[in-house]
Amino acid sequence: MRELDELREKIKNMEHIEEIAHEIDNLKKKLAWSWVYEVDQQIEEQTVKLQKLKGRAPACQERIDRNTVVIDKLKKELIEKEENLRSLVGKTREENNMKKSMENNIAEAVKREIELEAEHERGAHMLQRKNGRLNQLQAQLRDFQMQHMQSTQAGAAKE
Repeated sequence: MRELDELREKIKNMEHIEEIAHEIDNLKKKLAWSWVYEVDQQIEEQTVKLQKLKGRAPACQERIDRNTVVIDKLKKELIEKEENLRSLVGKTREENNMKKSMENNIAEAVKREIELEAEHERGAHMLQRKNGRLNQLQAQLRDFQMQHMQSTQAGAAKE
């Protein structure tokens, strides 16, 4: 009887273990399906996000196209400005060369002016001396003419 009770107890325990094993299998299946449901839900959420993003794609592409046009325009302006800058740099070089040339011409003209003023001063000084000498000679000539007139008058008076 005791053995029979022990055997029944063992059978009962075994049945309980089988139930637990069966319940574990069910729980494993439920866990696996919950993962599947969770992944499905994530896939669905990502699909919704993807659809929203796909819906925004044309607007984004339009903005990209507009910005591309603006960028192209800005590139053209940059190229034009670079060309203008190169042109201005060339003109500036030419102007600087002309300025240096003019400065050299001015320096030469100033030097020539100084030389001419010195020459003029020498000429004016020489002219003054010549005028003084001329006045002297004219005075002598008048004296000679006076003496000649006096001597011709004295000679005519003697006769």
